[in-house]
Amino acid sequence: MYRRSKIIVGIFVAVLIAMICFLAWTETERGPISEDYITVIGLAAAALGGFSLFPQLLKVLKTRSTKDLSLGMLIVFSSSIFLWLVYGILVNNPPIIIANFFGLIEALITLLFKIKYK
Repeated sequence: MYRRSKIIVGIFVAVLIAMICFLAWTETERGPISEDYITVIGLAAAALGGFSLFPQLLKVLKTRSTKDLSLGMLIVFSSSIFLWLVYGILVNNPPIIIANFFGLIEALITLLFKIKYK
């Protein structure tokens, strides 16, 4: 089952990257790339970035082990995501806000488990 989920995630990421590349190089009536496509690319990056810690969090929940995770890295990473979230709110950029909102939740949960299972 675990191998199948890796394959599905790999296919999803490959298709998403292919779509982004297609949109980036497709000519439109407004020029090489329109603002709508740029927003789609930003939202796709937000989806991938926002859920980037999800596989790690699932592993922590399944194994109840965080010995291979660096506490310092989790603290710095959580701080970085928090600052990106604040920046996204200040400039009113939905892709940045979405990505970092979900990323911050995942990072904080992982950080809490790191402290709990220390």
